Amino acid sequence: MLFLIEMGMGNTIRRLYYNCLTRRFSSEKTEELDDDVQNEDKRVEGLSKDDLAIRVKDFRKVYLSGKGPCTPGKPMLAVEKLSFGVALGECFCLLGVNGAGKSTTFKSLTNEIEPTQGTIHVAGFDVQKNFRKARKMMGYCP
Repeated sequence: MLFLIEMGMGNTIRRLYYNCLTRRFSSEKTEELDDDVQNEDKRVEGLSKDDLAIRVKDFRKVYLSGKGPCTPGKPMLAVEKLSFGVALGECFCLLGVNGAGKSTTFKSLTNEIEPTQGTIHVAGFDVQKNFRKARKMMGYCP
C-alpha cells in the first residue's frame, strides 16, 4: 500500500476507503418505518438548524472492525438514517435494544465520534465544526 501511495495512488485509495464507509448496506429483512418515525423525519426536514435546540438529520455511522488504517476490516453499520429534533426545554429519550445505536448517537452529539454522514446541530451550531460554541450557547462552559 505504501508503494501505491508513493506512486500517486493515495487519492484513489482514500476514495476507495471513503466509498467503503458510505456504502449502502442491505439487510436480509427490509422493515417499514413506523409512522411516528416517518413523521419525525418529515418534521425535522421542514425545520432549520436554528428552530431546534438539537437537530439530527440523516445521521449515519459506520465503524470499521479492523485494527488500524492499513487493515480497515469489515464495515459495521451502527446507525442508519436517524433524524430527530428536540426543542429547548423538551424532554427526549432514545429507546432501543442493545446495539441499536443509542450510545453512538449520544457520542456524536457530544463530539466524541464523528458521523459518517448526516448533520448534527446543537444550538444552531454544527457540533463537528463549532462544538465549543454549541456548549457555550447551551450554558455548559464559560
